[in-house]
Amino acid sequence: MSVIAHSKTSASGMYRWKNCPGSVRLCEGIPNVSSPYAELGTRAHEYVAQQLNPELEQTLKLTDSEEDLEIIECGEKYIEYVHTCMAQDLECEIYVEHRFDLTTIFPGMFGTSDCVLYYPSTKKLHVIDYKHGAGIVVSPDSDQLKFYALGALVSLKKQVAVIELTIVQPRAYSHDGEVIRSHTIDIVDLLDFQVDLIAAAHATTKLDAPLVAGDHCRFCSAKSICPRLSDMALEAAREQFKPIIPVDTARLKKCLDSIEPIKAWIKAVEEAAFNAANSGTKIPGYNLVEKRALRKWKDELEVIANVTADIGIPSNDVFEHTLLSPA
Repeated sequence: MSVIAHSKTSASGMYRWKNCPGSVRLCEGIPNVSSPYAELGTRAHEYVAQQLNPELEQTLKLTDSEEDLEIIECGEKYIEYVHTCMAQDLECEIYVEHRFDLTTIFPGMFGTSDCVLYYPSTKKLHVIDYKHGAGIVVSPDSDQLKFYALGALVSLKKQVAVIELTIVQPRAYSHDGEVIRSHTIDIVDLLDFQVDLIAAAHATTKLDAPLVAGDHCRFCSAKSICPRLSDMALEAAREQFKPIIPVDTARLKKCLDSIEPIKAWIKAVEEAAFNAANSGTKIPGYNLVEKRALRKWKDELEVIANVTADIGIPSNDVFEHTLLSPA
């Protein structure tokens, strides 16, 4: 894992700090450690950026691994879409990995958008965001993309009449089966968003900024030490339900709503404990133990060919046969 730096009020983190203003203060001093999933997404973004702008430093070297081949396959869908959009206007301007500064709106606010297109003939601003993640389907009508659009509007200083926001997410299908989703807003909508953005950012600076638990907790680097999540877990643990009818649905809903944030908290606590123990810190009653190694073949097809054909081992000594399920 690597440590990465972001604005405290970043576009990618807005879903968290807008819903939980107190998380910004709680996260102060805690390194934003990247996960394997985030690092995979970073490599995917590096690939598409280098393909769209050859002038960028070519630092990424992909292999023929399954993971890298998927990066190429998915990235090509995004690249093809960008080129198709550019073909709509021969004078189209493209900005890849577009860095912008919004410190005039709020101190320390900045960011980088994947791709911004500007069409001089129609005065349209098109923000295209690439998502390599497969777990959560992202809507184009999101605060993150509006944040990027505002950054482009302020930094590029272009005359804009209409704004198109697009998400390209090849590994995640929405309910309609689409991997490319777009949403159009006008300049008034974006200015309304700016007002909300400033208010939400200022809310994070208050000494009594509240901690609010929710599904946004999974993206918080301070969830292992969050007192609100800890209290929520204790509150849910105290609830008792009897297998009788009628069930108190309000209490049941409250506990169900707590499940995902509590899961995120538990995982974060376990990771914090492991990292502490791994660095030599003694935790009373706990210690590190070695995991049981699971041996597996690197290339099963090659092994099958060797042991059955070349060596002549009977297939019954190589395979286990099990009954298929009714399905």
